[in-house]
Amino acid sequence: MKSKRFLCLLMAAAILILSAASCGEKQTYGDDVDPFEMPTSFEPGCRLTVNRLNELWLSAVEGIKNIFRNLYIYGNPVEYNDYPLAEKMGFDPESYTASDDARNYEKDDGAISLTLDKYGRYYWKNRAAGEPGEEKDDDELEKIVRDFLERYELFSRYSGDCSLRTSGRSYLTHRDDEGKEVSVPTEVTFVCDGTLDGVRYLYGKISVVIRVDGVIKSVTSQALDFASRKRADMISVSEVFDMIEQGKLVNVGGQVSGTLTVSVLYVEYWTENDKNGMPTLQPVYSYYGTVPVDNGFSKTTELTLGSVQANRF
Repeated sequence: MKSKRFLCLLMAAAILILSAASCGEKQTYGDDVDPFEMPTSFEPGCRLTVNRLNELWLSAVEGIKNIFRNLYIYGNPVEYNDYPLAEKMGFDPESYTASDDARNYEKDDGAISLTLDKYGRYYWKNRAAGEPGEEKDDDELEKIVRDFLERYELFSRYSGDCSLRTSGRSYLTHRDDEGKEVSVPTEVTFVCDGTLDGVRYLYGKISVVIRVDGVIKSVTSQALDFASRKRADMISVSEVFDMIEQGKLVNVGGQVSGTLTVSVLYVEYWTENDKNGMPTLQPVYSYYGTVPVDNGFSKTTELTLGSVQANRF
């Protein structure tokens, strides 16, 4: 009797889960998008040799991850002709100047402005003057930023947890009465990394600059929505290492010569324009690693990073 009751409860739970899943709207995509070779960063003297001792381990990790994730090439960015964000943020939707497929709005005698392009990317700017007030701590500043983003529904274009983090600080440097150099914090930058298909969406983040007294100075987002996608044919870890050694780097930072030991390898989406100038998303393999450096006086190990195109084209 108990087992029969348990079976009934299990079936009921399954029905509820399936019903909930079927109620959500699933986006449909066209497949009229093709992969293409992305331009690489030219670094004179880029002669990295990859230490391949951890290639087998990284290949196993990436192989397991790829079983559970689907990665795509995204194209044909969606255009938003009604520009709903302007009205939502208090601007007159009919009062704007146009330039380069974008609309520029102003209010409060030009102190507050919004540049909004046809794909929904935006730059909100607060030029209001005034002496800074009492300095707030990071927790207070983060709450102010989150409240602002939620008020205007600016999280809505991001899947997953768009958690805020600090990414930079600005300081004003001056000399005190004793002639000592003093740095005073003026602004903090918070970013929210967008995610897509469970991986980070580079350039899809929201970036917010806030004064230390809690006045938000600017909000920027380069996030895009796409109408088309096609399954990405991913390269192997061995091919990633080959491309690093060949200098085929979408971006690179740190040491560009020596023997690189890759310690972290992960996939993220990169925005690049196709041959028609249309923004397109393709996956890249990004890495962190170390390179030993001998400058003739001492031997050190320096961090380096970079990305290579992750899909075949």
